[in-house]
Amino acid sequence: MSLQFEKRYIFNKVFFSFFLLGISLGVLNAHIDTYFFYAGFGSFLDFLIFNVPISEAYARTLVLTLCITFGYIFSKSYFEHIEYKLLLEYSIGKSSEAIFWLNRDGSFHYVNKSAAKNLGYEIEEFMKLNIFDLKSNNFTKEKWLKKWYLLKEKRTAQFETRYLNKENIYVDVEVLANYVMYKKKEYFVAFVRDIAKRKEKEEKITTLNKELEVLANTDSLTGISNRYKFDESLKEYLANNKKQSDAKTSLLIYDIDHFKKINDSFGHKIGDIVLVELVEVTKQHIRQSDIFARWGGEEFVILLPNTNLDNALYVAKKIHKAIKNHEFETVKKISISIGVAVASECDTTETLFTKADEALYKAKEDGRDRIVF
Repeated sequence: MSLQFEKRYIFNKVFFSFFLLGISLGVLNAHIDTYFFYAGFGSFLDFLIFNVPISEAYARTLVLTLCITFGYIFSKSYFEHIEYKLLLEYSIGKSSEAIFWLNRDGSFHYVNKSAAKNLGYEIEEFMKLNIFDLKSNNFTKEKWLKKWYLLKEKRTAQFETRYLNKENIYVDVEVLANYVMYKKKEYFVAFVRDIAKRKEKEEKITTLNKELEVLANTDSLTGISNRYKFDESLKEYLANNKKQSDAKTSLLIYDIDHFKKINDSFGHKIGDIVLVELVEVTKQHIRQSDIFARWGGEEFVILLPNTNLDNALYVAKKIHKAIKNHEFETVKKISISIGVAVASECDTTETLFTKADEALYKAKEDGRDRIVF
């Protein structure tokens, strides 16, 4: 109840008193001799206003006029008060948002129609419940009182939670809570909005964003990281490499020897199958923590965190041997050339790539089907 409403309510009570006084005087006038009352009360009023004595008739007229006037004012004001109250009750009752008035013990003092309907109850059923019936079993009285005192301190709070409906299904809601003191009693007044549809939309957006992120970071043919994602990962690892001098990061670059002949002889569809098979063979010989990406065409890169030169060469030899021994669909046998480089503290993505690329170029110059560092 607002302060304006409270003031109007008190104001109406004053006028109601005058209205009753007017009725009482009318009754008295009809049954008994009221000369002394009218003359005495009227003379007193006249004395206050004009400071002169008056007749009984004038006194009677003055008193009744005052009572009738105040009675009329009260009637008008009282009906405005009733209209205001009915409008307020109608607005709360018709509100699409649930409204709870909770007592300190967690019982409901008042709920509107939407509060009960949104959770599948009739108002009569709902009023027999308490806040613990709407929460999980681990929502104890201690937790409720903690929320109560926190709200009492802050006066208002907004949060998201979940309530159990009549079918024991959790409903996501947003709560705007206020601490209210009315007629020396404390209440937890909550405006509760069902946000299930909003949550569903948010989940769809989150899922879509994840899918878009995967598309942005993944090579569509092979399913491994693309050049953009690899670049971001390499920058991150090189930054860590500078902070920790003992952390070594190695880079492998390899491509398929004479891949153009495969496309020319068997077609691009077979060429794509070879690339997918090559990726599957390679993945069997690297760690989960290694970053494997298609750099472009038939060229691939592998980032090996916390790996020195000896271990990088060991991984390169395993991959080289596995691919050379694998029998590919249609084309049967292929070979690869690999360039190996280890990042120093002063290396950037460009300088590290240059070292690995120069090693790959030398492997090709020296006859392909080999590893160079």
